Amino acid sequence: MNGRDLSSGEVQALLATYEELALAWDAERQAKKANRIFDKLHQIALQLRPLESGREGLESLLRHDNRGVRLKAASDCLAWGSEEALSTLEGLVEPRGTHSLSADMTLREFRAGRVRFDW
Repeated sequence: MNGRDLSSGEVQALLATYEELALAWDAERQAKKANRIFDKLHQIALQLRPLESGREGLESLLRHDNRGVRLKAASDCLAWGSEEALSTLEGLVEPRGTHSLSADMTLREFRAGRVRFDW
């Protein structure tokens, strides 16, 4: 199923699943489990990106209370050059906290043109 086949209800369901998985990814301390969750998040993002409503939904997560949710959403929103995603990542770098290093590295790699979105 590609993004053009999704109904509004399906988009909302995917966004809810994305948020739930992002919270689980943030809380997971075992790398192997966290990586599996990360892969599921990426697959959902690939379904949402082609749709304006999917992109808007992902961008709405940039204001989430959880830093991990914001980091994952911001990383996915970079695929279409979201200025809000860049700002969110910068806000995760400073003040220092959970995911600051990941946000900093994501920004550096994106600005250097080394981030791939097609995997």
